[in-house]
Amino acid sequence: MEQELVQRYPEVEKVLEKKGVTFQEYSEQLLKKSSIRSKKKRARQKALKKAFYEEFVSTDKSEQNVRTKEPLNVNGFPVTFLLKIGKEFFKEEDAVKFYYNAEKEQYYKNKNLLEAVITERSAELSEEEYRLFESRLEEQKSKKKK
Repeated sequence: MEQELVQRYPEVEKVLEKKGVTFQEYSEQLLKKSSIRSKKKRARQKALKKAFYEEFVSTDKSEQNVRTKEPLNVNGFPVTFLLKIGKEFFKEEDAVKFYYNAEKEQYYKNKNLLEAVITERSAELSEEEYRLFESRLEEQKSKKKK
């Protein structure tokens, strides 16, 4: 059990050395935090794995969120592509909804506004949507180069 967790989460050894405790003591601390009452070995192992996952993986994801949340520049892409991703990710935005509507002069064929809105709103996407949005931009860039 100890070897499996150390292989999966290499940071465990560093944390153990830093705190000056053994793996057994550290696992007992994590089990107390998760308030597991069962004495059964299998239940305790499951709870321990879950606690290790929450302890080490969730902190990595929160660091990634802070690092990657910046607006993505969409200047220079074709209007059809901008409208396509705009309707997929930002369908509630007026610049996307009314791009071809002549009655809405502010938005009618206003590519600069469309680019600005998509760029600004890209930073507000959830992590999963942000990665998908970023991959779509990369695909379009690679198509452009061909």
